[in-house]
Amino acid sequence: MARVGNGGATRAGLGPIPREIPSSQQHNHAACCGSSCLLFLLTTAAAGIISLFTRKTCRQGWRQRLERMYMMKKIVILTAYLLMTASVSFAQNANFYYKLGLQSSLANKRIELFTRALALDPNYASAYEDRAIHYYFQERYDLAIQDYSRLIELQPKKAEGYRMRGVCLLKKGNLDVAIADFSQAIELDPSLASAYGSRAEAYRLKGMLQSAVSDSTIAIKLDRDERTLATAYNTRAKAYVALGRDDLSTADFNKSFDLDPRYALVRYLTGTADLQSVRKMGLIGILGIAFILIFKLALPTPRK
Repeated sequence: MARVGNGGATRAGLGPIPREIPSSQQHNHAACCGSSCLLFLLTTAAAGIISLFTRKTCRQGWRQRLERMYMMKKIVILTAYLLMTASVSFAQNANFYYKLGLQSSLANKRIELFTRALALDPNYASAYEDRAIHYYFQERYDLAIQDYSRLIELQPKKAEGYRMRGVCLLKKGNLDVAIADFSQAIELDPSLASAYGSRAEAYRLKGMLQSAVSDSTIAIKLDRDERTLATAYNTRAKAYVALGRDDLSTADFNKSFDLDPRYALVRYLTGTADLQSVRKMGLIGILGIAFILIFKLALPTPRK
């Protein structure tokens, strides 16, 4: 079962989403630097204007000239201050809405706040990533793909962006494009076990069973997350079933059940597990998973 919590998201079999320092902090720094440069330029210009004014009014009284010079200096400094404040406030507002989104307990409210942050700062990578994972859990895969594509544009070296876009493509049945994204994620981060596990499932669905077994095995060797391991064992077990290796498939199914008991009920409902395996879960576990499965099918996708 997928669960989205404050400040991040976890999901069954998809691997953890790494958190990063919000990019708006970098934007705040850039805004301050830019405003400082603007203040310097305006001050220099004011000095030139004042110098020119002084030359043209050299015959006027000193007191009148000093008063006008002082007034012009105040106007220039006030204008520069307002511009600097506006530019810094602009970046801070994007970060403000992003943080509000992280604090909200409602998925649709989070999406709304992330969208407001992006309206203020179209280059806010963290907001794209967090909005995308919410779209994913709402099964709005096209919107999630758009956000992950934008994330990849902003952070082309981020392997997780390619992997999650590949997961969305896999959900839509675009296997070849999904495999390409998983492969790119692996190229960027060869230790990303979840990318191997996801590519294994895509290979299995394409009928490339040996490749599915190979990638699942790599994922199992690399990862220590129980849910990711359970998914990899389950994928490899299904590939072994298709290959006619029932002995190996049974062993992998049992390992996936030990790591994540939810697979036992799913296998029983699909006729691939015996009742004894399901009994190991206990009554509370069976009722809980059945409740989740029923409401997963019955409830419509949340809408904004």
